[in-house]
Amino acid sequence: MKIEYKNIYKKLEKYQIEALKTAQYIDFGRNDIYPKLGLAGEVGELCNKIKKILRGDYNEYNQFNPELHLVEFFHNYLTDKFKQDLKKEIGDIFWYLSVLMYELRVTFKEINEYPKYNYLPVELYKEDLYESCLSLIQQTANITYMFQNNVKPDNIDGVIKELLFISGCFDLKINDILQTNVNKLQKRQKKNKIKGSGDNR
Repeated sequence: MKIEYKNIYKKLEKYQIEALKTAQYIDFGRNDIYPKLGLAGEVGELCNKIKKILRGDYNEYNQFNPELHLVEFFHNYLTDKFKQDLKKEIGDIFWYLSVLMYELRVTFKEINEYPKYNYLPVELYKEDLYESCLSLIQQTANITYMFQNNVKPDNIDGVIKELLFISGCFDLKINDILQTNVNKLQKRQKKNKIKGSGDNR
């Protein structure tokens, strides 16, 4: 498993430019509540999908073998649809994070320059993934209490690192995640369907 940390902030800077072009909500530029609620909601959806692995969803054998190495299980047993759905959820989280950072007047460059915690796991077992999900929830909760005068870069960096870690668990490429998200939103924008609900609008 390869986790894509290299140049992630440069990629996110470019992605943010495109993401902001699709932002449509009341008081855009002066409303951090909308992206905060959206971020929390999307993180919940991501964790809910991962939770269902333990129920036996998303694989042809309809079971989860706790003794099976997680990477082997994810790569060989989970359906392509699950991975595509997960890609969309992670992309949506990056969208809300990018828009929230714009509202908080903080840049990815600033976050990149902030001293970070580093972890590069050699082996990945199921406990690591679920712990990463719980950490993502905590980091996201911390972000929702931020305002322009009390931005904490370590929490934003923490969310980004957990998303990269989770993406790596499923062999999802960050470039593909970001581009898929941009393509989806641009398509909705052309159809005037940014507002509404459902992934397939």
